[in-house]
Amino acid sequence: MQCAGKVVLVTGAQQGIGRAMTIEFALAGANVAINWLDDERAAESAADQVRSHARRALTVQADVASIEQTQAMVTAVEQGLGPIDILINNAGVFPRVP
Repeated sequence: MQCAGKVVLVTGAQQGIGRAMTIEFALAGANVAINWLDDERAAESAADQVRSHARRALTVQADVASIEQTQAMVTAVEQGLGPIDILINNAGVFPRVP
């Protein structure tokens, strides 16, 4: 996969499959926006991994269930990295039960 110079936004990218995708896109040459909901430390760790591959990374906290937060996230990504070329909708909903 070649993504040199592309801007990729991955939702739900702080862990699991989303995090793995951010690293793969960085290896393919993309700059990556890492959307996170509730674990900033994990998101920053993923961003550090992207940067270790000489790519740009941006972490953006947003609940993609909120249109307002999603719009603000897109604006932040475009201001920080440029126009979004690839969107990976990876965010999931996991009900919390006792």
